[in-house]
Formats: sequence, C-alpha cells, structure tokens
Amino acid sequence: MPNLKHPADSAGSSPAATEALLSLADAPASGPAPPAAFDGADLSAAGLGSRVHGASWWDAKRGGVRLKACRLAEASLRGANLSGVDLAGADLSKASCSGVVMHGARLEEANLRGADLIGSVLTGVDAGEADFTEALLEDVNLKAARLRFADFTDAIMDGADVSGADLWGAKLLRVEAQRANFRGARLDEAQLNDADLASADLTGASLRRANLSGVRLRGSVLRDAVLDGASLDGADLSGAVLPHVALTSCTLRGVRFAGAWLERTRMHAHQLGGAIGEEEAGDFDAAREGYIVLEQNFRTLGSADDASWAFRRRRRMGKRLHLQRARSAFKERNAWGALRVVGQFEKRFGICSQLVQEFSLSWLTLLFRSET
Repeated sequence: MPNLKHPADSAGSSPAATEALLSLADAPASGPAPPAAFDGADLSAAGLGSRVHGASWWDAKRGGVRLKACRLAEASLRGANLSGVDLAGADLSKASCSGVVMHGARLEEANLRGADLIGSVLTGVDAGEADFTEALLEDVNLKAARLRFADFTDAIMDGADVSGADLWGAKLLRVEAQRANFRGARLDEAQLNDADLASADLTGASLRRANLSGVRLRGSVLRDAVLDGASLDGADLSGAVLPHVALTSCTLRGVRFAGAWLERTRMHAHQLGGAIGEEEAGDFDAAREGYIVLEQNFRTLGSADDASWAFRRRRRMGKRLHLQRARSAFKERNAWGALRVVGQFEKRFGICSQLVQEFSLSWLTLLFRSET
C-alpha cells in the first residue's frame, strides 16, 4: 500500500478548499479560469465519507470525484488529496501541486505543462498522452503509473520513482532524471534523446527500440535491461553497469565507455563506427581507459578479432596522449617538460616518429635560446 501522507496531514484538510474544488465539478469547461487556491483540499473517498452517496460529482463506477476537463491553470493545490479524482483533459498548467496525492487519479490528456509536482504521489495514475513538459517532478512517486505517449520534454525528474511504470512511446527529451528509479519500467519506443539519467537505476527496464541518442547514463545501472533495437549513438556510458546485457542490435557510434562494467556484454567492434566517444572528443586518456574496458569485454566473449582491435586502439590512444602533452608543453614554452614527454614516448613505445624528432629539435632550440 503506497504512503498517501502529504503536508496537509499534519494540519488537517481544508473543508473550505474542498468545497471550493467540488464546486468546479459542475462549472462550464470553456474559457480560462482565474488562479485559485485549494491547498489542503481532500477529495479522496475516505475524506468525503458518506457525502459521496447520490452526489452529482461522484463517479460510483470509478470511485472518484468527476473533475474532467476542469480549469485549474496556475491554481494552488499544495498538499491536496486528489486520489481517484477524474482529471482527464484538465488544465493544470503551471499549477502549484507540491506534495499533492493523486493515487489512482485519471489524468489522460491532461495539461500539466510547467506544473510544480515536487514530492507528489502519483502512484497508479492513468496519464496516457498527458503533457508534463517542463514540469517539476523531483522526488515524485510514479510507481506503476500508466504514462503511454506522455510528454516529459525538459521536465525535471531528479530522484523520481518511476519503477514499474508504463512509458511506452513517451517523450523524455532532455529530461533531467539523475538518481531516478526506473526499475522494471517499460520504455519501449520511448524518446530519451539528450536526457540526463546519471546514476539512474534501470535494472530490468525494457527499452526496446528506444531512442537513447546522446543520453547521459554515467554511473547508471542497467542490469537485465532489454535494449533490443535501441539507438545509443553518442550516449555516455561512463561508469555504467551493464553486465550480460545484449547490445548486438543497437547502434553504438560515438558511445563513451570509460569506467563502464561490461562483463560479457554482447556487442561487436564494427558497431562502434571506428572510434568511441572519448576518442572523437579528443580525450585520449579517457579513450585509452574505454578501449581497455572494451578489450576486456571482448575477451570474455571470446571475440579475438574485436579484442585485438580494441588493443590496437588503446595503444594508439597512448601515443596520441603523449603527443598531445608534448604539444601542450610546446605551447607553454616548457622545453624541459616537452623533452620529458618525448623521452617517455620513446621509452613507452620504442619508437620516435618524424613528428617527435622535429619537436625534439624545436625543444632543443628553444632551450638553447632561453639559456643564452
């Protein structure tokens, strides 16, 4: 049983706010309504008690108050209990709903653009095609919510609990959902382009054919996640945990892997497009670490050719890293530092390329001029 307590519990519900909100049940739905305050209103079945019998605003079949298509834009509903209320098609845009309880409420096609729902309880809500664009959903409880095709574009969902929710086809473009709990959630064909899911828990989540292009999954957990046909181009999997996950049908161009846990994670070198994200960004130190991760994973899979490819890329990153440091020292006119890097390069790789030789002459010339 979910925890349905909210801030109003300590001070009790507001009878005046309850009556004012119930009066909207029979109000015309056309035209804008002025902002109003309904803080602490209690429209739950338990809160209304015997009043529900025969009431025009009560839906006996669903067991909730009828507020369908209600106009509540910019209204204040802080700490209200709207459990079971029918708010399908309602306008709650920019409403202040922090701490509200909407357990089992109906929100299909409701407009919650820019609404403040921080710390709210929306467990088991029916919110298919609802608009949560730019909504504040930090620490919100959306367990087992039905959110098919809902729009969360640019919403803030840090610390949200979306475990077991159905987000099939939902839009989560650029959503901020760090440390969010998506365990067992269904995100098939969802759009998560450029979303920030750092340190999120996606254990057992279904992400079939989901668009995860550019998504940030640093330190996230994807154990037992299903990613068949997902697009991960440009994704950041640095420090992510995804052992035994199948990625063979995913697109993986430009993905970052430094520090990731890839134990028997099924994938192929050709899916990476020739280079991982760290290398493309010129971060050769992190790229070297990423190729180590890939080499070890390919070896656990018994893919000798792919492991050999990762090994060669790792060696190349080491060379590029030393040359990068040499160039940096040259730009800083640090002759001794540049010569030190050249020495390390030759010692590590046993060669001295023509470029390094030319740099060596430049360093010596610079050193001679600085001391005369």
